[in-house]
Amino acid sequence: HFLSIPLNSKHMQQQFGEFQDQVLRRFPNARAVDSTIFQNPAKLHLTIGTLKLFGKEDEEAAAELLQNSVETIKEHLTKSPAMIRVQGLEYMNDDPGQVDVLYAKVSLDGLQNIADELVGVFSAAAFLQHDYDGPVKLHATLMNSKFRRNDEDTVAMETSDAGQRRHRP
Repeated sequence: HFLSIPLNSKHMQQQFGEFQDQVLRRFPNARAVDSTIFQNPAKLHLTIGTLKLFGKEDEEAAAELLQNSVETIKEHLTKSPAMIRVQGLEYMNDDPGQVDVLYAKVSLDGLQNIADELVGVFSAAAFLQHDYDGPVKLHATLMNSKFRRNDEDTVAMETSDAGQRRHRP
């Protein structure tokens, strides 16, 4: 379970499809890059945080926390409407030759405060662990080697070399 903000509008799905086509066309021989590692366009989202829920009771309590946060979220959105701008790519790993996850960096107007507040609420209830100081690092995963499946329908991990793709697609 995780908290997220959906990015699955028709426009975002179209833009993501164009990105995927460009990557596959420009880097046909890139190690471990194929269509299976791209996020499903209908599941595009900004990750706020991963929840630690250990049963039905935790799930119900977390759902109640989220429901209780709806008015606060609405207040934030009336003060500062939500605007998301994708501004570049980053990878999760220190070594560009061993990349498992490629994500979109985003600039947010109106959503950062909501994400920070939700992380505070869920952290206080011990449903989420926020391991660093500062605002939540919202990101949209575009490619993840964990998405790759082999013939036995099990995850087949193989990292990509982001050093091959230093320029923007």
